[in-house]
Formats: sequence, structure tokens, C-alpha cells
Amino acid sequence: MITDVATTSAATNDGQARPGIHTRLARRELLPDEHLVDGGYTSLVHLERAAREHQVTVGGPLPGNPTRQHRKNEGCDRDDFHIDFDRRQVTCPNGQVSASWHGPYPTSSSTADP
Repeated sequence: MITDVATTSAATNDGQARPGIHTRLARRELLPDEHLVDGGYTSLVHLERAAREHQVTVGGPLPGNPTRQHRKNEGCDRDDFHIDFDRRQVTCPNGQVSASWHGPYPTSSSTADP
């Protein structure tokens, strides 16, 4: 088991620390194929970036779905859509595939979902 300890201020979001951890492990040629983390380090952006930048599969619980549609079980919410990052396509519940892919934009925060 490889251990990398990163100490940050309590005001630092866990997700901000993960890219540095992967960068340090890469420099030491110790990157794992799979990195198991807690919920503070997971988001679609974190999973995609770790795979793209370091070829690391990040595993852990994803944040809950806060949308009104999900809470009230009405209409479609984000969990009803299939996102294929490799193909840069989104498939809706009716089977329609997106015509284009946008974002994250340069003005987006570092944790903005594509």
C-alpha cells in the first residue's frame, strides 16, 4: 500500500488537495491504478481529471443529488442521463444523444462539472 500524506488548512476543500497528491505520486513513479478516497475527493470533475491527467481510476462515494426533480421524484434529473466522457456524449432517458459537448469553460470554477 502506498501512502501519501498531505496536510492543508482546515479551510481547504479536500477536492483541492487531490490533484497535488497525484502529481507528487507521479513524480515518485508511485501512481496507483486505482485510488480509493472518501466523499470529499469525489465529483465527476475529479474522476475525469484523474483519469485524463494521470490514468488513475478514482473510486469513492459521489455527492448526493440536490435537485428538486430528484427530491420530489418528478421529471428527469441528472441521474437519469448517461454521460460518456470518452465519447463526449450525453444520452437522455428517451435515448436521444447530445449533438455537442461544452465546458467546463475557462471561467468555470475548478470543480465545475463538464
